[in-house]
Amino acid sequence: MTTIKTILVVDDSKVSRMMIKAFILEKHPDWIVEEAATGEDAIEKVRHIVPDLISMDVNMPGMGGLSAA
Repeated sequence: MTTIKTILVVDDSKVSRMMIKAFILEKHPDWIVEEAATGEDAIEKVRHIVPDLISMDVNMPGMGGLSAA
């Protein structure tokens, strides 16, 4: 039995977010994949969800991934 996980994908590139999300859901179709386009968006998301894993782009406009982490 697999436990449903919540993943947060943070990347300013929509294409990158779509590719990462597709890769995750191909392996684990029952997992929940949330998306954020900026570091600021990521911080706001984690106020409402508790992700089990975060895929974070390091180099983004505004608040980068390292600052958001």
